[in-house]
Amino acid sequence: MAIKKVLSTFGLIVTLVSSGGIVAQNTTPAMARFLPVDGDWSNPSIDGTNTQRWYTVGLVNGRSYCAITVPHPDATDVFVDTVTDVYSDNAGTVLVINNDDSFNEPVSWRFSRACFIYSAATSLVAKLKVSLLGPIPAGITPVRFKIVDTALNGPWFFVESALSYNAFIEIGNTTNTSVTVTVTIRNSVGATIGTPQTVAIAAYGNTALDVVNSFGTTVASGSGSVQIAHNGAPGAIVANVTTL
Repeated sequence: MAIKKVLSTFGLIVTLVSSGGIVAQNTTPAMARFLPVDGDWSNPSIDGTNTQRWYTVGLVNGRSYCAITVPHPDATDVFVDTVTDVYSDNAGTVLVINNDDSFNEPVSWRFSRACFIYSAATSLVAKLKVSLLGPIPAGITPVRFKIVDTALNGPWFFVESALSYNAFIEIGNTTNTSVTVTVTIRNSVGATIGTPQTVAIAAYGNTALDVVNSFGTTVASGSGSVQIAHNGAPGAIVANVTTL
């Protein structure tokens, strides 16, 4: 006999139909729940018995993401210490990044924020784990958890070297910590041009690349787009594309 359960998941009301029994909790990689990028906050039920929760996410090679924990609105005055881990394999064994306390701007004491450029080309399925350290608050959901896409996109540039037109990609770091960016340019049909460039930008620093000369090949003419992936928090990097 089929059993229907109505669960509140990721801010949505989802109806699950099972053949019987209780739906297993996502406390291991094998039982990970799907977490959409740029979806709503998840409210993991972490307690003294289940101190970690696992999620499966779909990530795109070359883009950048942040997995973030924040206090639950009902637990802002409760001592909570989280750890976030990101793995590039389905088994949850190949670590991409680990974060305990987020000391980089914006500072989030005791809460974790794992920000990274995803470069595991062999897999578009990754695993996230959020864990709770220290005292376990009783009777409440202490944290909220989500993953967001942080890559910036410039929809259009134009170059024509014969007429001395070039496109300049200006990038600034708004934080007090060095941030690494990877800049990719693509032509009008989406094919990558040359070689993506990775640059470390100092705290409050800036840099600029030009489309004609900076990507390992001479771009004589044409139009395209720009993608900037980075390992900073959302808002850490600002950018413009200027054609002159």
